[in-house]
Amino acid sequence: MTRLALTVDAGDPVSWAPVVAAYVAHSRERDGFELVLTEVESAIPTPVLGQMVEEVCRHASGGGTFGAISLGHPDGSADAVTVTTPAEVRERLGVSEPGVSTSAAEIVEVARTGKWLLDRLVATRDRHIFERTYVRLEGVPKVSVRIPTWRKPELLVRRAIASALNGRYPDIEVVVCSDGPDPETRRMVEAVQDPRVVYREVPERPNYASHSTHFWMTAGSHAANGALDACTGDVIAPLDHDDAFTETHINELLTALDTSGADAVWGQALCESRNGSWAVWGSAPLRKGYISHGSVLYTRALAHFRFDPHCWLIEEPGDWNMWRRMADAGATFVHLPQVVLVHFKELTSIEDDPSLTEAQLATHDLRATTDQLATDVLGTDARMYLDVSQRDPAAVRASAA
Repeated sequence: MTRLALTVDAGDPVSWAPVVAAYVAHSRERDGFELVLTEVESAIPTPVLGQMVEEVCRHASGGGTFGAISLGHPDGSADAVTVTTPAEVRERLGVSEPGVSTSAAEIVEVARTGKWLLDRLVATRDRHIFERTYVRLEGVPKVSVRIPTWRKPELLVRRAIASALNGRYPDIEVVVCSDGPDPETRRMVEAVQDPRVVYREVPERPNYASHSTHFWMTAGSHAANGALDACTGDVIAPLDHDDAFTETHINELLTALDTSGADAVWGQALCESRNGSWAVWGSAPLRKGYISHGSVLYTRALAHFRFDPHCWLIEEPGDWNMWRRMADAGATFVHLPQVVLVHFKELTSIEDDPSLTEAQLATHDLRATTDQLATDVLGTDARMYLDVSQRDPAAVRASAA
């Protein structure tokens, strides 16, 4: 018996699910193998991890047989061969790497199916943590204003940070995270010289999808997650680096959150259109396009949720994708029909793209073609979703039906 050893963190299914999927998909072609999963300490209990592993096995096997899998320390563990990637699994099993289809439609279909599975695992984790986290807002709870940024230090300091610091709420921290090293932004933020302001940086600029729509949907997601990692408040207040809170933003949203007993609240935004006109936007019920990123306030019970840098693959903007996942996990949202945010014109991060017309920018008519989707699957780490869906597209279609 040849044993392969994989360390798994139930709280980070993205790190191990592709490896398990590769083993399940290819071990039926080889006898005498066992995959031993060694669990690390996590907020997710072993039975929940077991359910997650079973789901990967069902998906990757298509209902067929596969090699043995166990959870724990095997006899003779010193002889087990450690594997950490799908490629290492295939090498140990002696099978060739599956070829990538030349069909853009199949690449997108298989990637979306792999994403569907990983999203289910992440949702299982997030729901479990949320259901076991209780936050009681008492007195004057500390509010963390979370601001991702990239190379707009003047707007960041003059507009976003200033609006947070000059508000009427007394106990805040402003956590700024740059989407990569940026000495000028660091210098200008540190020059604010306010102990309530915290500055962080993503170690290196992430590799975002190349298509303008995909980039716009997810730009700053790594920085937003880095800022969330540093937040210490009982309440999280998202803010973009080129928008501004109203003076009573936190007070009003926090009152609505407290009196309703909800987990999250969203208000209205005074929004600037591309032609320079202004309109009030935001209304119930909770739905895509009617909730502005900086108009939300939520409790620490939801602080473990992170932005998905690949949600462009399912055509969802990063902020809406996270609010939807929170609601799917059982979080309650309430709406405050009052302006709490000034939201300046959108799409400024891609407005210089020569392939886009002003009409497309004005109407948000930016949907990518299948070929463009496939290019970004293969050109980013979204390619990992192809490792999760190890089987041929016909089998993937059948199991996803």
